[in-house]
Amino acid sequence: MARDETPPWPLGSTYYNGNTIDANNLGGTNYEGKEWHVEDTKHNTGQYITIRAVRNSGTFNLLPSRLVTFDTAWVGQRVNGYSTVAYAPCLPVDEQLPAAGVVPNDLFYVIMEGPCLVLVPLDAGADNVITAMDPLAAITAATSGATTAGRIATANTSGSTTNQRDSLLNVVGRAMSAATTAQTTSALLVYATRWF
Repeated sequence: MARDETPPWPLGSTYYNGNTIDANNLGGTNYEGKEWHVEDTKHNTGQYITIRAVRNSGTFNLLPSRLVTFDTAWVGQRVNGYSTVAYAPCLPVDEQLPAAGVVPNDLFYVIMEGPCLVLVPLDAGADNVITAMDPLAAITAATSGATTAGRIATANTSGSTTNQRDSLLNVVGRAMSAATTAQTTSALLVYATRWF
């Protein structure tokens, strides 16, 4: 990894980029888990973003600005769905991908560190009130493919020791802007924090 090294495909794109994928002969395995530093040109923060190439080893398309979890057989290299457990260790999907997201077996980028957009909860409850600089973590959802999965809320550092430990260890990042209960379909600008 080098700050000035150009990534093999741009943010907003994928390794196959719509071309046919042979699941029995996957290309780009040499990129799985590799990282690059790129300048934040989307939000003009003047900061760098650390991106990592990972493969979608799941069974459905992974959409932009959602939080994904590592495939436990390929930690660091492949992801297989959205976060469904509060304070789960997870990473944001490249927000610049097309709305259809990344298909199974393709390679794409997750954000390891730096400015990015992440979706807030769909409900208009207290978990959707976020203040700038709040620490953020994954929320609970029914299944990995649910529309409620892979979203953030303010990390709860009170309560049980388990909550405190997990919220501190698995903070996705800090809010760079605020959200209110009226913004249930929005993505929040977050400074992703490296935990892995």
